[in-house]
Amino acid sequence: MALPFLLAVVLPAADYYVAQQDPKASDDNNGTAAAPCKTINRGLKDFKSGDTLFVKKGVYREVVNMCPPGVASGKSYGQMTSLMAFPGDDVVIKGSDVITGWKNYKDKIWYTENAPVPTALPIIFCDDKRLEIIGDWGGTMSAMIKKMAGFDVWKGRKGEKREELEVNSYFYDKACNRLYVWLADGGDPNSHQMEITMRGGLNIGGSYMRVSGIQILQAGSGVGGSYNIMENCESSDASWSGGGVYGEFNTIIGCKFNRNGDQGMGGSGRGHRIINCETSWNNYLKIDAGWHSGGCKFIPFCSDIVMSGHVAAYNIACPGIWFDWGNFNITVENSIVHHNGGGIMYEVSERGTFRNNVCYANYGRGIYLSNSPDCQVLNNVFYHNGMSGVAAVGVSRDGGDYGSGTNNRLPANNTVVWGNIFVDNCHPDFAPKTMDGRDEPWTTRPELIMPDVHEINTGNISDYNIFYRSPGRPMPFWFGWHLTLFKDLTEWQEKTGNDKHSIIAQPLFVNPTSFDFRPAPKSPAIDLVRPRMGGAYDMAGKMRDRKPPEGKPLRWTAGPFPFVPQEDKK
Repeated sequence: MALPFLLAVVLPAADYYVAQQDPKASDDNNGTAAAPCKTINRGLKDFKSGDTLFVKKGVYREVVNMCPPGVASGKSYGQMTSLMAFPGDDVVIKGSDVITGWKNYKDKIWYTENAPVPTALPIIFCDDKRLEIIGDWGGTMSAMIKKMAGFDVWKGRKGEKREELEVNSYFYDKACNRLYVWLADGGDPNSHQMEITMRGGLNIGGSYMRVSGIQILQAGSGVGGSYNIMENCESSDASWSGGGVYGEFNTIIGCKFNRNGDQGMGGSGRGHRIINCETSWNNYLKIDAGWHSGGCKFIPFCSDIVMSGHVAAYNIACPGIWFDWGNFNITVENSIVHHNGGGIMYEVSERGTFRNNVCYANYGRGIYLSNSPDCQVLNNVFYHNGMSGVAAVGVSRDGGDYGSGTNNRLPANNTVVWGNIFVDNCHPDFAPKTMDGRDEPWTTRPELIMPDVHEINTGNISDYNIFYRSPGRPMPFWFGWHLTLFKDLTEWQEKTGNDKHSIIAQPLFVNPTSFDFRPAPKSPAIDLVRPRMGGAYDMAGKMRDRKPPEGKPLRWTAGPFPFVPQEDKK
């Protein structure tokens, strides 16, 4: 009786194949290389633990659930169950359907009555490029967003009625079930590929599952379960969120989540690793950044997450990276964050480490720590952001375990700002054009704001930083939101004890106009910083330690990059 069971255990893993464009492909096949399946879902049907499904080139318009009912999870990293693009092939899962039957309405405006009724927020694409919506699809979009948010937060509408159609836009007339478009080239939609978002894209569940090399376009993706891997994939152009990671100990590596309606990616859970990914050009719907949007946004209660080598750029009216409420032991390192509504935001959370990041040309702050104790801000560059390079504050607000504290304040204690480079933040090109809370220009605010002195805002320190502003620009320092003001670095040092070893100097980057922030020869950043635990590795992942000059203490270079002498480059 035990023999069949034992044989089942030792059976080798199998390889299956999907080849949409192969004339022999059929979902009646058994999925061998010689008799491939036609759809991904059929290819997954007979999966066992450790099997691999290779998908050959094609556009697959189906929702793929990696770990559907009856599909066994992998058992370990050595026996993962895998869905992989065939080497060298472009494999696309699309959440859209093609729209046909276009007729000319007048001039350059065309219409069709063949548009399907979408189940998701309806976004129209022409040759894979998004059109702008006029109106709100007969109330569908506003109603869905209002239901999810609890209030109307969508600011993306450009117009209200068909007469307001303009080039590269579309309008849906619910009364007569007509979809109108005006294409960028003013041409006939019948000569283009017109698509509408209709469904989700890819979901990964279970344990020890791997998805590699797949593009998920005009739809979102999600990684749940535990010990799963999504690698070298793209999940872009979704009508809402590009991707998400949930569950425990999942890895997202080398993936892109770009051009999505709201956030690039989000998630929750613990132990995740998000390595060398990108979230750019998101929130094209212009969802209110005070509620949900972000290049990537993680919500309660995340813990033990490392985000390394991330790029977040050009996300509209929202932070590039946002950990919101109740998070613990989060690391954001070696990342480039630029031209977003804000840089990195860590809100009502604990034990965040932010090291070796470059935050430049964001319209908000480089790093914003809102009521978040026990954080370290180490060896970053903050360059030409519209608000302060770093703002760490502890104000009166509800929430968290600390909501019943003195004056209902959540603490902002034990924050360390160490070995950073601040250059011309509150920059005129990116700062708000309105007056601030003092009725003063935003350009006159500080490079650095530390928590105000309060009985629970204790143990905060900044030191070994470089500050620089262009001639003629004042450089004050603050406790809190202009609660205690210090006119310059000298007064800040004398009255607070902070930044005793910090300096005001041009940092001498290699080429700041092309955003090359490596230290040039004779940069004052070289050998400035006293070593500190948590900052031992530079942006390239190499140990900063090097032998100090004879008779001198060991010092590291400020900012993310080491100084490499010419003789070491040969």
